[in-house]
Amino acid sequence: MQRRGPQRSVDVIVSTIFLLALSICFIICAQLLHSYNTFLDSVLNWELMVWAFALLLFLLRLATLGSETNSKYSNASVLLTEQVDGQP
Repeated sequence: MQRRGPQRSVDVIVSTIFLLALSICFIICAQLLHSYNTFLDSVLNWELMVWAFALLLFLLRLATLGSETNSKYSNASVLLTEQVDGQP
């Protein structure tokens, strides 16, 4: 199957957000290993934790929506019905 424009764009966005969240988590881990006693004193560390939490929530929501969509259309007869109903 060839991916079309919108699906390709969503794939790029999700991949970028995943890599960004992973990078932020690595930075947080490095900061924790460097100075765990004063980790929460830095505003930058708080901001990194908020960004990581927000990005991970977005990815979790996207994964649950994808799972719901996949389970809805896993039945071939439902998919065929949707395709027939959507034809002009």
